[in-house]
Amino acid sequence: MNIQNKLKDLIREELGFRKIKSIPPFEHTVGWPLYDENELFAALDSLLDLSLSQGPRVRAFEKAYREYLNMPKGSGSIAVNSGSSANLVCFAALIDSGKLQVGDEVVVPSATFATVSSILYQLGLIPVYIDSEMDTWNMNPSALNDAISEKTKAIMVVHNLGIPAKMNEIMEIATSNNS
Repeated sequence: MNIQNKLKDLIREELGFRKIKSIPPFEHTVGWPLYDENELFAALDSLLDLSLSQGPRVRAFEKAYREYLNMPKGSGSIAVNSGSSANLVCFAALIDSGKLQVGDEVVVPSATFATVSSILYQLGLIPVYIDSEMDTWNMNPSALNDAISEKTKAIMVVHNLGIPAKMNEIMEIATSNNS
């Protein structure tokens, strides 16, 4: 058995041990890790290859994502370091393409990450906060209609903690308000 396989066996064993002794402190824990040894192996490979940001794995991911979306040849996709950066790139692209303008309102859930709103402020957009559902922390569709005005140009849905928002209801309201 080579050293790489031995190392993987040790990591698998250690992760299994830690999962057994580690019990979530609450029944509904926020941010509990959802990964296994495969993610640890991939992270370790990147660290050992000194490939910490852009590199062959990122290019392979971008290519696979373009193919998954059936994007035309020559079109691009870019991987970013976080959801916050993805939001920034997305809204900057909407402004650059003329779909949004500085001063436009964007409806956001009140219970979310600070970076959801901070990118809007950074780009000169105006966040309009609406109530979130108590059980999911997602945008409450019943509060959406009252928040939409003439200045509303976008609705920024955040699926908190892996719990999907009520997209059918949100899309119905968005469509009826041309947002």
